[in-house]
This record gives sequence, C-alpha cells and structure tokens, in this order.
Amino acid sequence: MRRAALLVLFVAACSHAVEKAEPERRFVTTVYTNADTETFTRDTKHITGTIVNRHETLSYRAALTPDGLISAIEITASARGMSIRQIYPLPKNTMPILGGSTALLEQILRRARKVGGDSISIPTLLVGPHATSNVLTVIGNGPDSLMLLDQTGDPAMAFHLAVDSTWHITGGTMPVDGLRIEPL
Repeated sequence: MRRAALLVLFVAACSHAVEKAEPERRFVTTVYTNADTETFTRDTKHITGTIVNRHETLSYRAALTPDGLISAIEITASARGMSIRQIYPLPKNTMPILGGSTALLEQILRRARKVGGDSISIPTLLVGPHATSNVLTVIGNGPDSLMLLDQTGDPAMAFHLAVDSTWHITGGTMPVDGLRIEPL
C-alpha cells in the first residue's frame, strides 16, 4: 500500500512538472524581403529559442523570475563559422527585446498582464552590440488585439499584436516597417 501511495505521488509530481513547460512554437517575422524564423520553448524558469535568417543564427536563453521578469539573457550569434556569446544582465523591471523574437514580445505582454491595468509601461532594452533603452506601453486595441507603443506614442510605429485569451501572440504587424509576424 505504501508503494502505491508513493507511486501516485511520483506520477502526480511528474505530471505537474510537465504541465509547466509549454509546447514548442514557431514564428516568422518578415520586414520587406528579410525573414527571421524563430523557434522557442518556455517553462517556468527559462525561455530558450533560436532565430535564423539568411545572415546569422541567434540562440538565446532568458532566465525568468516568478513575477514574469527576465533577470538576464544569454545570446550566441553565429555567422560564417564564427560565434560570439554575450550575457546581458537586465536592470530591475526591464525586459529585453531581440530583433525577430516573438517570444520576448510575448513575455512583455505576460509581464503587463501580471502588473494589470489599461495602459502598462514596461522599460525595455534592445539587446545587441549597441544596447538601447526604451519604454513600451501596452494598451488594448480591441477584444483580441494589443498595441506595444514606443515613447513616440505613434500607432504606425507600434507593434499591433493579435492575441488569444491567454495573451499568446497569434500574429502581428508594425505598419511603418511593413513588419509581419506569422505563426508557422
């Protein structure tokens, strides 16, 4: 009887751990004729992904905190047989942005949802060789749409994101660049 109880506890613990990992997702982000294909997974502690385009491959691993923030992101850029690895610790309450990453945009939405409100401003850091700070404001744009406005407040320069009921991104655009985000 004791073994059966332990087996039930073990199975329950394992199934609980499996529930915390989300299935792998893929998106293509296109600007003009340039396309980035991203594949990523998310669990309770990390977002791990790869972005591939015709020039390079970016692999990243972002460390998640319990409150939906990212404490640091490690990025490895590979091109022409060379690789460069960089770790970006993030200032408190700041979220990273990486060109071509829908997963990181979605994490900004998760953070905004956790904070709550009609208009939520999130400090961001565009990571890369010349890291740039910004503030993105998340606002509703209909029952299944959100906008991420930058400091200009110009909707043409905003991410227009289609979302499901859990705020998973299901597609998007940025009008000024002709940028399109599409699931694969």
